[in-house]
Amino acid sequence: MSSYSILGVSLGSFFGGKLVDKMGRRKTVIFGNCLIIIITMGEMWPNFIELKIMRFLFGVSTGFILASAPKIIIETVPAELLSSGFGSAINIATFFSVLLMMGI
Repeated sequence: MSSYSILGVSLGSFFGGKLVDKMGRRKTVIFGNCLIIIITMGEMWPNFIELKIMRFLFGVSTGFILASAPKIIIETVPAELLSSGFGSAINIATFFSVLLMMGI
């Protein structure tokens, strides 16, 4: 069932770039988080088909966040820390946390 989430993340990341262009990075992260809250409550339905749909939508909203959050973090980190590998460590930690979240 987590394959629906992975498919949603890939599509959400793909379309998240266009959403960032329209809404901006900060609003995209807020929008994605609000969607995650609503979708998490929707996952409490006992129907298996609806649960699969909600998992897919959860992945899409996670993809929205993955498209914009690392760039926000990198823009706020001082330049001397970015040259020491801090920026890539943030991206690796972000994707690892999403992987861990889907595994749980």
